[in-house]
Amino acid sequence: MKGRMLITGGAGFIGSHLTDWAGGLKAEARAADRRRRVMAAAQDVRSQAHPWLHTILRVEHEQGGNEMANLEERIQKIFHRPQVAALATTTEDGKPWVRYVAPFGDHDFTLRFASFLDSRKVEQIRRNPEVHMTCGISSPDSREDYLQVQGRARVLTGAGERRSFWKEEFKEYFSGPDDPNYCLVEVKPYRIEYVSSDTHETEVWMG
Repeated sequence: MKGRMLITGGAGFIGSHLTDWAGGLKAEARAADRRRRVMAAAQDVRSQAHPWLHTILRVEHEQGGNEMANLEERIQKIFHRPQVAALATTTEDGKPWVRYVAPFGDHDFTLRFASFLDSRKVEQIRRNPEVHMTCGISSPDSREDYLQVQGRARVLTGAGERRSFWKEEFKEYFSGPDDPNYCLVEVKPYRIEYVSSDTHETEVWMG
């Protein structure tokens, strides 16, 4: 008897909830249909009453693309000129540490510079690859646009990479491209701030 009552009660409980569920589905379907009609009407109004809207959006998109291309071109000009840049890394106890490096920029915004493999910067980069660089100022007396670069660094020790990057001026520090203490540091930026020396305005590039 108790089992029969349990089954009957369960069936009634499930049946009532199925009814509620079906009613809810119908209500949701009616609401969705209303939303579709409203959206269709709004789209019709936009296309008929305001045909210029699409033109404005296209022009704004093209202008934004042109501005970004112009910013990237200006960043590349700074990356590719001879310079001494400041590189900040993090010490083992979380303190910032800054030194000068001589980076060379690539077309994909990658920065590379030579380093001693046993240097403090290499040790710090291997522990924490997050770095910050300031590039573009060639003299304290000059008024030049400059870059603040946030990126992730890695140490390159492959023979091919070291030989392809080798430059004659490195002979002052290394015996040659096969010097065991010669390595490269590669920085991949993910955020670059372009700072104007005239207006002090900042433009941001995100990688």
